[in-house]
Amino acid sequence: MQVGRHTHARGCIPFDQICQARICPTVAAQLHIHARHNTQNNAKPRQRTHAVVAAQRTALATDDADGPEFPFQSLSNFSSAQARRAAPKIPPARKLSLSLLQLGTVLAFLIIGPAWLFCKCITPRVWAVAAIYCVFFGFGGIRRTLKYGKLSSRKQDAQVSTWQGKWAIATFVLLVIAGHWGALHWYGTCYKQLALHRILCRPVIQSLSVVLLCGALALHIWATETLGKAYDRLVVPDKLVKTGPYAWCQHPIYTSYMLLFSGFTLLFGSEEWCCLLLYVCWRYYKSRTDTEANMLQDAFGNEYKVYQEHVGKFVPKLV
Repeated sequence: MQVGRHTHARGCIPFDQICQARICPTVAAQLHIHARHNTQNNAKPRQRTHAVVAAQRTALATDDADGPEFPFQSLSNFSSAQARRAAPKIPPARKLSLSLLQLGTVLAFLIIGPAWLFCKCITPRVWAVAAIYCVFFGFGGIRRTLKYGKLSSRKQDAQVSTWQGKWAIATFVLLVIAGHWGALHWYGTCYKQLALHRILCRPVIQSLSVVLLCGALALHIWATETLGKAYDRLVVPDKLVKTGPYAWCQHPIYTSYMLLFSGFTLLFGSEEWCCLLLYVCWRYYKSRTDTEANMLQDAFGNEYKVYQEHVGKFVPKLV
């Protein structure tokens, strides 16, 4: 079958333009012939349209069996498939390196940097708490990303969908940074004045800080391991998790953050910043959990209502 080149004056689709659209040659020939026939006889346009669709399907099946030259059925499919091929797949080793680099940058700004600024040195106490933070955030975010893939997009997060939620997150982050820097400033002042006895000579406070840090780390690992893929942004999960630490409290991960920040500030001898961070965390997580409760109520209905009545929010219910 030979198909010549026709002009637009005869109402046909030029064969060379059809081929340039990246449609397989057999489908192009069929489209060209049916376009010419439709121009000459428009008595039954609907039947002609069905004939074109049937011809496309037959030609695609034949070309797929023979090994098609153009494996895309339309320009939209071609462009989307080409975009997927063009997107580079990051190797796991490189992804891990990038995640560790980001985590190291955050820890340097949050702990290492201010410690050097205020103390003019990095003491073993600073390195120890930095290591705890590294395991805490690394096991949660980095391990989850490597095992289950990327988190949901920020646009899907129920809290950042409003400007009020965005301001709440920004304020919370700034106050957490201020709390860490404030505690390290007090520690640096005592260190430079050779007055560390103000911090070290309080064994109860120091022992409590170690217990809080270790408890925060253990609770966070337990909770993230229980959640699995559901450890994500504020989006509706596939199922309601009610096992592990979630059998005792609704939000153990938020509790672990409060324990971590409290242990940090107490370790460096600042009860004032400890109280401030606890209050900031309570206000922020209360707002966030209210949004999450409405979202889970809509998704799981009575199942979540019963769970919410029997399980405490941040700490287990005693009665």
